[in-house]
Amino acid sequence: MAITAASDTNQTLTPIPPCGACRQSIAEYEFKQDEPIEIYFMGEIGAIYKSDSLKNLLPFSFDKNF
Repeated sequence: MAITAASDTNQTLTPIPPCGACRQSIAEYEFKQDEPIEIYFMGEIGAIYKSDSLKNLLPFSFDKNF
């Protein structure tokens, strides 16, 4: 999955991670398929960050087993 963000007023130089609602949706898919989802994110220009799993971005998540 790839996420990028830009602004109408300022150049976005820092990587923009998924918002909370997006993290929840990704978590549900990751739990359901029992396989990590790689996420790449960046700003308009500059560095690209990679997360091997949503668990890196939402470390205290839980699913229906809790």
